[in-house]
Amino acid sequence: MTIENELQYESTKKALDLAEKALKALREEMLPGRPEEYEAFSEAYIDYVYKLRHEIDEYIGLQSAEESAMPLWIRLRGPRISDRVPMSVLSDFLKDLRYGVYQVSKYDMMTSKSEDRRLKDSELRRLTNAKVKIMPGSLKIGLAFPPGQMLVDGKTVEDYPGDAMKKILAGASWSADPGTEGIEDLLPNPVERHLVLTHVEKLSRTRGGEISSIEFRGKQLRKSFELTNESARVVKKAMMKELPPELATFEGIVREVDLDEKHFTLRISLPAGGEERRQCQYDPEYEEDVKNSLDKRVKVMGESRPVGIGKPPIKAILIEQLESEDE
Repeated sequence: MTIENELQYESTKKALDLAEKALKALREEMLPGRPEEYEAFSEAYIDYVYKLRHEIDEYIGLQSAEESAMPLWIRLRGPRISDRVPMSVLSDFLKDLRYGVYQVSKYDMMTSKSEDRRLKDSELRRLTNAKVKIMPGSLKIGLAFPPGQMLVDGKTVEDYPGDAMKKILAGASWSADPGTEGIEDLLPNPVERHLVLTHVEKLSRTRGGEISSIEFRGKQLRKSFELTNESARVVKKAMMKELPPELATFEGIVREVDLDEKHFTLRISLPAGGEERRQCQYDPEYEEDVKNSLDKRVKVMGESRPVGIGKPPIKAILIEQLESEDE
């Protein structure tokens, strides 16, 4: 229930006082002699106290004041999500979000026309390490990235992480309401568009049924929006027709890396059983990604034009690990 007037505010404060006293009495009765019973009986009281405190904070403006301190807020909703949630659900979501920002930042940096815009991989990872604030009473996450512009060797570096986050949010907002604007207008580059939509689809996943929807709001957005299972379906449909004919994606295990000749072997499992091996060429800028992907499952996007007999090498323009990194 949302508090709408002073009468409801006073009533909620009284209910909170009663709930806190009941919880205190339960603790005095059951602790320290019966801790298991206390844990079982107190859970409902604790959830109720948090719920009432959240309603009061929202009414008196405390929540709005806290929200203004962070540019982006994300609320995870699900059948069992409140102020407590399995750690894996929260950590996997944040890891996927950060990895998406890193990947889009990396692509934008690699395709930048200015040679003096290059960042070391360690610097890029640091800039994509967002600050997180968890609001009490519900699983609401505040995010703020470090200032993207900084001096590296005396030169100003572009705000790659900030721009990457804006593009991911634009793709996510479009997937929640695809009728308002074409995704091609929001993200004209087809490769970058495919990359952004890949990570939007990851964020939309239900994670074993724990997440039913994800709300995005805050001053970083033009309008709030919500990702659902329908958003994931919209993204998957768009991705099927996103790449131009000369580009394709391949999934497999990276093997046999040759750092001198700048190529590696991608071991691809075939639907009918068995496997095939494709040689992938890469530019020097992707060497760190290739080394970090050895013996790991990746998605490679690249050019693969039929030339003569046999399968031609894949000219990789994007290399992405399919499992997010634990960093």
